[in-house]
Amino acid sequence: KPRRDLCSEPLTCSEPHHSSRREAHTQGRRSQLLRKLRNLPSRSSTRSITIMEVRPDSYSLVDDALRASRSAGASHRLVVVALVDLWAPPALALARALEALRAGGDVTYAQILIVDAGADKAAAWELGVVATPALFFYFDGERLRVRRPEREDDDKFVGAATQEQLLEVIRHARHVCAESAAGAPVLALDL
Repeated sequence: KPRRDLCSEPLTCSEPHHSSRREAHTQGRRSQLLRKLRNLPSRSSTRSITIMEVRPDSYSLVDDALRASRSAGASHRLVVVALVDLWAPPALALARALEALRAGGDVTYAQILIVDAGADKAAAWELGVVATPALFFYFDGERLRVRRPEREDDDKFVGAATQEQLLEVIRHARHVCAESAAGAPVLALDL
């Protein structure tokens, strides 16, 4: 059965007065929707969203941070390195979350570095990164092993995470590193 519009004739009708009625109906519906949208409260009045600007670090800063973390009396023994592609939405979201942690001062016990994998392809290649975002955790200059359920142990965490999850993971890394007496600690994650 053919669909019917404002008039009783089928939509496939080629009569000129029928197509003009259809266009008038479409215009009227579009105007009605625009009026409804104008009356909605704006997003800024319901909540405030701050989008962090990401300032990527050069890979040479990573080398400097790892060298400094090995020295006695280092202020940051835990170093978190994120390799991200700033054009990919999940990686950009993770980079913004890490930038917010860096700027907020929530993680004073670790140094967080964000490296643009697209701009520094040599660093990504050297670390074996084939997908981003990829997080590396270093303690006293040594890379931590990451253990996740139903996956093989790896030297990195690959995947997106929220700011709260990242904060929890970094705190857990600090705790694991403080508890380990000797050898490379293993960071067991539930993400």
